[in-house]
Amino acid sequence: MAAVAAVDQDTAEDALDLIEVDYEPLQPVFDPREAMKEGAPQIHGEITRNTSCAWEDWGVARKSHSFTPVNNVAANVLIAYGDVEKGFAEADYIREDHSRSPGTSHMAMEPHTMVASWDPFEEKLDVWMNHMAYELKRYWLHKTLGIPITKIRIHKTYVGGAFGGKAPCFDYEVIAGFLARKLCKPVKIELTREEVFSSCRNSHRFDIDIKTGVKKDGTIVAQRCSVIVDAGAYKCSAPVAMFLSHAMCDSCLDRKNVRHEGVAVYTNKNFNFARRGHGAPQMRLAADSQYDQICEDLGLDPVEFLLKNLRKKGDV
Repeated sequence: MAAVAAVDQDTAEDALDLIEVDYEPLQPVFDPREAMKEGAPQIHGEITRNTSCAWEDWGVARKSHSFTPVNNVAANVLIAYGDVEKGFAEADYIREDHSRSPGTSHMAMEPHTMVASWDPFEEKLDVWMNHMAYELKRYWLHKTLGIPITKIRIHKTYVGGAFGGKAPCFDYEVIAGFLARKLCKPVKIELTREEVFSSCRNSHRFDIDIKTGVKKDGTIVAQRCSVIVDAGAYKCSAPVAMFLSHAMCDSCLDRKNVRHEGVAVYTNKNFNFARRGHGAPQMRLAADSQYDQICEDLGLDPVEFLLKNLRKKGDV
């Protein structure tokens, strides 16, 4: 709502006490399934038909799939190949499970910190930050502040912990650059742990329904996955995590008949970014847990189950 620059932290906090803000409470929506219901509050009412991105069918046919927009949908993906219904009909055993993964913080030990300095004569911005994707940050500082990208120089300090959490451009980085240019003085911003939780990104929250059909010997003959990704207030990299959830599930095993449907949904939560796998841990938890349960149900060895279903030379 406001940014305050001061000579020290105590002075800045005293100034914050003098600021009054009037808020108009709106009905929030925090659950993706509730957000998709008819009549749910619209997170981005200006987006046509409540959808900002429709993805292509990445199956063998490479054809666009039909997509009926629903409330607060940020993006969707459909990946299908083989004949799933025929595969389930041929299965000796079918298991269905539900998995839910919460969002988690990257939790680097050191705080997010940035120093920005503006040269009014050269009209150049110098930035010092512990980050992991300087060209991405440089681009967004250029876009948000309107400074030519050739006049933004980023000095990369020791990264420390990152795990994907220091790749996107954050609000506080733009604020530091804006204030430095406004004041023509160096500006430093260092986040508290609480501010890291509220201002930075977490991993994506996943809601997964997975159905797998196998033969008695453990051969996978069909699989259907339905994935709901909680995108938060903005789409950011949710479509990427949604698509990679299939890629991470499909990379090693030879599944002949697959239908993988994913949808990313806007909610009134902080938006997210990559964290150690970008959709892989959530999907692998759901799939691998189910494979272990199938092996327990059928009396199969989990290692032998995976070896039996591994891709062979020429499959890829």
